[in-house]
Amino acid sequence: MSYHTHPWKKYYPPGIPDNLRIPDISLIDGFNRIAELYPNQPALHFLGSTLSYRQLLQLSHQFAHALIREGVQQGDLIGINLPNLPQFLIALLGAFKAGCRVSPISPLASVSEMKEQILNCRAKILVTYDTNYKEKVFQLAPKLPSIKKVIVTRPLDSLPSIKQLLARLFRKLPFPEISPLPKGKMVLFFPFMEGCSSEDPLVHIDPRNTAVLQYTGGTTGVPKGVVLSHHNLVANIHQSLPMLAPEEGKEVGLSVFPFFHSAGLICALTALLTGGCQVLIPNPRDLDHVIREIKKYQPTLLFAIPLFYEKMLDKESFRALDFSRLKFALSGGTAFPSLSIKRLQELIGNRVLEGYGMTEAGPAITCSPPDFPIPGSAGIPLPLTDIRIVDLQQGKSEVPVGEAGELIVRGPQVMRKYWNHPQETQKVLRIYEGKTWLFTGDIAKMTSEGYIIICDRLKDMINVNGFKVFPRDVENQLLSHPAIQHCAIIGVSDPQQPGSEKVKLVVELAKDYSDRDPSLLKEMLLQYCQEQMAPYKKPGFIEFVEALPLTPLGKVDKRLIHFFYGEDLKEGAC
Repeated sequence: MSYHTHPWKKYYPPGIPDNLRIPDISLIDGFNRIAELYPNQPALHFLGSTLSYRQLLQLSHQFAHALIREGVQQGDLIGINLPNLPQFLIALLGAFKAGCRVSPISPLASVSEMKEQILNCRAKILVTYDTNYKEKVFQLAPKLPSIKKVIVTRPLDSLPSIKQLLARLFRKLPFPEISPLPKGKMVLFFPFMEGCSSEDPLVHIDPRNTAVLQYTGGTTGVPKGVVLSHHNLVANIHQSLPMLAPEEGKEVGLSVFPFFHSAGLICALTALLTGGCQVLIPNPRDLDHVIREIKKYQPTLLFAIPLFYEKMLDKESFRALDFSRLKFALSGGTAFPSLSIKRLQELIGNRVLEGYGMTEAGPAITCSPPDFPIPGSAGIPLPLTDIRIVDLQQGKSEVPVGEAGELIVRGPQVMRKYWNHPQETQKVLRIYEGKTWLFTGDIAKMTSEGYIIICDRLKDMINVNGFKVFPRDVENQLLSHPAIQHCAIIGVSDPQQPGSEKVKLVVELAKDYSDRDPSLLKEMLLQYCQEQMAPYKKPGFIEFVEALPLTPLGKVDKRLIHFFYGEDLKEGAC
């Protein structure tokens, strides 16, 4: 058995050809087709209001014409700094229709992070919302020479006036003052489009043109703009369709992934190109609201990270929902703990699919085959996706099937380059077997059946006296212990043996254990580790913390874990 024989193909749903055809179209070509076929179908639901495909199409046309009226040229970049609001999709589609590129900017980004991204991508227009405008953009705008106009919206601006009024009266959301910028540089979102035609601007878009500059820490940690073309994203959508088999014009999707993240963006675009209806979730931390939306709209597809599902499973109101219309619950972003995935399967049936991806690959690379999911694996490569697993030292030779190495990927979804980072591009887009492959920086192994098991990030691997310790492997074992709510395994330098490391465990305790004696808890956990894992994997240090830092996506933030707890070997030492 070898990687070249593509053993995973036998688990594809029936009817997938080896030469799956990717249409040579732009994202806008795909959206226009759907809007023409299903004009009266709901495109999105947001806080009780609905936009049809016809309405979304017309609003996107108006936004495109407003950009053109503003002097925006084809190829200019539009920064979108919004949560999951209808305005995000209007601006996204409108920018594409004007021939522009888009760079999503996290609403959670700091002032310095926003400045760095906008200066790097040279955005000409920035779309933001009232709170971020007041707290960040107002002070930042004079320092951004490329920005010609700041477009500001309030989160509820797309709703009927009466709902906006009631929300303001009952103080459902903050209502900060929106101060003007000099020289009329600031304008409100919907007034910006006033007087503009709702007809198609008819700007030709080559599928090979850049669609998105998606910023990511990537495989090397420094935020970089991943250059994804219309073709990259259209390809990634069509690669996923055979696995999920959505019925065009009939699906209802609910995703808690933010649009500014590559996973959230591809979920949104997939819905728009298949005639699906999206239930927008502006605040995924409001679990009660999400449960009400699931109950009201009964989605056929759910998209979330494992932590979200775990929190939902603890709520009786979620467990009481009717999931009869749900086809699949998809999980990604990080590994799904085995006990948690079993609980979800018991609730909704064997319809939990796991996937793996990265921004540099559109992002989807693998997905569980619907008829043969294996919990704990990342599934199998998507159609037209080829993978190899190569040695960790130089990446020049394949490791035997079943052994761990660096995962490398080829496929039509793989990015063109990092924006303005040629050296970083050369590090990850490298020649192997005479072709260009994406070196993911992830340690993985492939089973004899072709399933991919993600072990860890290459940079997180711990060297204990020459033994390789994969933190994710140890974390997954520890999460089975009832005392542990969340945990992180990191390597810290071993002062006794220069060049080697010790394993450190950072623990957020479960509620029922938070008032127990720390020394007794450490003894209990060490005993558990001794029984469950090899001696070299056993933590040499344990530190209890009130809460582990999380990324905006809800994953444990290893960068901050290393920063705050990486070199403190005295406190919490066993």
